[in-house]
Amino acid sequence: MKYQDITLSSLERARDLLERMTLAEKIAQLQCYNPKDKNGPNLANDFPEGVGAVAFLAAAWDDSKEIVTKKLADYQKQVMMKSRFGIPALFHIEALTGVLMPDATSFPTGIGRGAAWNVKLEEKAGKIIGQEMSAVGIKHALAPVLDVSRDARFGRYGECYGEDPMLVSALGTAYVSGIQNSGKEDSYNVMATSKHFVGYQAGQGGIHAAATNLPERELQETFARPFQAAISKGNLRSVMNHYGAIDGEPVAGSKKLLQDLLRKEMGFDGLLVSDYASLEELYTRLKVCKDKDEAAKLSLEVGFDMEFPTPNVLGDNVIELINEGNIDIHLLDQAVLRVLTEKFQLGLFEKPFPEDSNVIDDVFSSNESKQTSLQYARESITLLKNDGILPVDLKGKKVAVIGHLAKSVRSLFGGYSYMSVLELAMGGRNTMAGIESTPEKAWKYQEKDKYKGSMIDIEFPELERVASSAYADCRNVYEELTKQCPTAKIMYEYGFPYVGTDDSHHEAALKLAQESEVSIVVVGGKYGWGTSCSTGEGIDSSSINLAPCQEKLLEKMGKKGIKFIVVHLDGKPISSDAADKYASAIIEAWNPGEYGSQAIVETLIGSNNPSGKLPVSVAYSSAQSPLFYNHGRGSSYHVGTQSPFSSYIDLPHEPRYYFGFGLSYANFEYSNLKLVKKELNGYEKLVFSFDIQNSSSIKGEEIAQVYIRDKYSSVIRPERELIGFCRVLLEPSEKKIIEFEIDLSQIAFLDREYKWKIESGDYELLVGSSCNDIHLEDTFNISSNEYVTSTNREFYPVYKIE
Repeated sequence: MKYQDITLSSLERARDLLERMTLAEKIAQLQCYNPKDKNGPNLANDFPEGVGAVAFLAAAWDDSKEIVTKKLADYQKQVMMKSRFGIPALFHIEALTGVLMPDATSFPTGIGRGAAWNVKLEEKAGKIIGQEMSAVGIKHALAPVLDVSRDARFGRYGECYGEDPMLVSALGTAYVSGIQNSGKEDSYNVMATSKHFVGYQAGQGGIHAAATNLPERELQETFARPFQAAISKGNLRSVMNHYGAIDGEPVAGSKKLLQDLLRKEMGFDGLLVSDYASLEELYTRLKVCKDKDEAAKLSLEVGFDMEFPTPNVLGDNVIELINEGNIDIHLLDQAVLRVLTEKFQLGLFEKPFPEDSNVIDDVFSSNESKQTSLQYARESITLLKNDGILPVDLKGKKVAVIGHLAKSVRSLFGGYSYMSVLELAMGGRNTMAGIESTPEKAWKYQEKDKYKGSMIDIEFPELERVASSAYADCRNVYEELTKQCPTAKIMYEYGFPYVGTDDSHHEAALKLAQESEVSIVVVGGKYGWGTSCSTGEGIDSSSINLAPCQEKLLEKMGKKGIKFIVVHLDGKPISSDAADKYASAIIEAWNPGEYGSQAIVETLIGSNNPSGKLPVSVAYSSAQSPLFYNHGRGSSYHVGTQSPFSSYIDLPHEPRYYFGFGLSYANFEYSNLKLVKKELNGYEKLVFSFDIQNSSSIKGEEIAQVYIRDKYSSVIRPERELIGFCRVLLEPSEKKIIEFEIDLSQIAFLDREYKWKIESGDYELLVGSSCNDIHLEDTFNISSNEYVTSTNREFYPVYKIE
């Protein structure tokens, strides 16, 4: 039979198989089995025709990769035995910070990786994640997150790379390329899923799943841009929808967004999969459908190919709807054809099961993977303040280490990490849609104490023991300090929890700090799932500042004249008046993963020179939200009106820390900006170079940033926008030349007729170390208007370093 002929194309094989299938067999390919849903369909007794997908987040609840592998093989055998044609299931799992299962390599959270600004490293991380997934038989990754994030109130802020669409495009496409081409000789190996299409993190009030108020131009130019880059440059094979609504339409039910924009305008031809439970929300929450039959019809009309994580909408009811003529069978056929084509393309029919155990062991024990994770942790660390105290020599000194998070391995890991699932597996109350935590754990149902002054549950008492056992080589910050600084006398005081107002431990912490020569205060929140977390999916906050119990201790230390260093761990950046005023140094460490403590301590003592740059603007207060650097001219902190007030009456308009900001122990000087041509037509490339020199006696790495500003335009353009960046490693006194080549389609925008236009006129070219720290400037002119399509634009430049 043709579908079994491996010499034919995947599309040919899929078409042949589709013609042989019954209506029930086709519908099964749109469905997903969720082992974590104890009240939903059961694989043994339901899904008589097999099933298209398996939601394998259940792997995170297992104790080892061997158990995961065995379960996957068992599920796959059951699925294929049920299918008349032996059609295998496509297993999916979360992969934002690594494969969401035991023994997998852990990486920093998305915002931490955004702070590293390292495209090559992101591609390498994607490749490692893809290799580990594929080895155990999982071929569908629910990552990367391509949301452009501008509001730190939003609990899922830490999943994103940052606030700039060019930065998100470059890093997101690198991840897609890495994970999808992670097979032998860079062959297609794992399907990436970019989410959440589109504008998810621009929700009203910074609230998860809330409606998004976005004008069409901003939606396409800013929020859709990373998806377009991943489609055009990374051959993205899967997209997941955003939970909320835009312009009165749920995204999950919007033909305008999912068909007209995504499929037609943007050229996406892969699988459109539903975010967990979002199709049933068309009638349960958003009420645009009266029941699951209407939701099923709408879902197929807007182009969905699979319903995750369980068939609450696309069930047996679809057979009757098609037979009655309420759903066009061609809609079903096109969805099933796409599903089958991807399965053939992934080689699932020929290799549906995990690799041999020795191969799996080799992949998971790779030293290169661990070194990549460590490198990412080092590069993500962002130094926000330093009065000269860092790097600090701790030899022989008495050191105070203060804060709950300083003795917490769990705090090193963020949302969508294996560690955050471990907490749920212990019986936590879940905040993630579509997944239930273990029901037999009695602790889940007990009334829990809250942290004083908050609604957050006090964390499970055995959490740290379990967390430490999950990663044998992972130490908390206190333990890592004692390891790397054996001659120092390291003393610890609890000081405060990660949330709330409890100040009962302040006096003991102050006493230790006064008696010590160096004080290191580890502040921040806990990022993950569940009601014992302070940020994460379904865990939004009206405040972006430190918990009062932490802010007050920093104030007390400062007023007593105690010098201290702040280390911050969280899914959002630090925003603290007390730290700004009193701390001698501030290290933003995000959630750096299993080697995070090593990287933090190396940074404190100077064996790691911090090189991270903020991928977001940091506000003083959530009252400024949303706050971002690339706002339109004449707006936000560049509003420029004639008012006698140039700020709020109680806050600056400007951010606390600007986008792109980050300090180093080295110093860098920029010079010699040269444009090859200053007069260009719309189809030419902007080519320019500049020099960077390390003017210090220590090796360092600078992230050079290039911005443009359109001097006059037919529609309002950003006050400035990032068009290029690169990491430059420099030895003491070394100078290098950086040359950029930028296709002008990269700066195309939607004109008044909503066509992608490269507009003639004068532009300023700005080169510097942040959006607000510009060292070099020049101008160039585009002499002619030119037009491009959404799909044939460029999204990031080419550069070389000499």
